[in-house]
Amino acid sequence: MNKHLQAFAEKQGWKIDGKTAYGMFCGYPVSVTDGLVFVVAFGCSIKENAAELKAFINKKNLNAIVGNFVVDGQAFGFTLSGWTAKSAAEKLEGVLQKVAEKLRELGVEENVCPLCFEPLGEDAVGVHVGAIYYKAHEKCAEVLKGEYAETTKKQDAAPGNYLYGALGAVLGALAGCTAWVVVYAIGFISGWVAVLIGFLSGLLYDKFGGKNNAPKIVIVVAASMICMLLSFFGCMVVTVKIAMASQGIGGDAVIMFFDLLKTNEEFSRAVLGDFLMSVVFGLLGCGYTVYAFVRSKKAEKVGVVVDK
Repeated sequence: MNKHLQAFAEKQGWKIDGKTAYGMFCGYPVSVTDGLVFVVAFGCSIKENAAELKAFINKKNLNAIVGNFVVDGQAFGFTLSGWTAKSAAEKLEGVLQKVAEKLRELGVEENVCPLCFEPLGEDAVGVHVGAIYYKAHEKCAEVLKGEYAETTKKQDAAPGNYLYGALGAVLGALAGCTAWVVVYAIGFISGWVAVLIGFLSGLLYDKFGGKNNAPKIVIVVAASMICMLLSFFGCMVVTVKIAMASQGIGGDAVIMFFDLLKTNEEFSRAVLGDFLMSVVFGLLGCGYTVYAFVRSKKAEKVGVVVDK
C-alpha cells in the first residue's frame, strides 16, 4: 500500500487489508483502495439522492481530481487522483469530510444499516464485498452473504453471450484503432494511443453483455491484435503509396511495401521497431482486461466476508 494512504489510515484508526484501508469516517463506513488512483467507497445507501450527489462530486466541489462515480443499492464510490499519490492522499481527508457533510445535508443518516435502513446497535458487524466496506446488522449481513453466493452461482451457470461480447470487443478495438490512425495521420506512431485498442475492446465486451470468464480474455486479445495488425499494415501501405505518388512512381503500393521490407534495411528496421512498439502497447491495453478479470474472480471466490 502507498505509504501516504497507510499513514492516513493509521491516523484515522482504520484497518488495512492488502491495498484497501477501511473504517468509519464521520459515522459512515468508508474504504479506500490504492491503485493507479484511489478508489473511494462509502458503504451507505443514497437511494433517490444519487443524481444530486453525483452532480455535487463531479462539479469540482471537492477541490480535487475526482470522477467515475458509481452507485448500487448499498454503496457508492468514486476515484480520487492527483499529480502524485502524496498529493491525492493529502486531499483525501478533505474530500471525505465534504462528502460526509453532503450526505448529512441530503438526509442520509449516520450509523444506519444500508441493507434494512434501521439504526445500528451492538449487533453491528463489518461487511466486505470486494473492496467495499459496510456496517450492518449481523442478520442482514448473513442474508446478503447467501444472496451473493446464489447470484454468483447463477452467473456461473448462465450461458456465455459470446456473440455480442465478441461484437463489442471488435467495435472497441476498431474505435481504438481509429484514434491510433488519426494520430498516425498527424505524423506520429503513439504507443500510448495503441493502449486504447486493448482497453476499449475489453470495455465494450462487457458493455455488450459478454460473460466474464476465461474466453473473454481470448476474444479481447484476438480482436485487439487482429485489428491493430490490420490498422498498422494499412497505415504502412498508405505511407508507401503517398511516397510513390510524390516521386511519380506507379504500381501497387502493397507490392512495393513488401519489396522495400526485403531490399531496404533502413525501411525494414523502422517498420519493425514501430510494429514491436505497437504490439507491446496493444498488449498493455489488453493487460488491463486481464487484471480486471483476475481481480473480479478473486472477489467472487472470496464472496461476502463478515467481521463478527
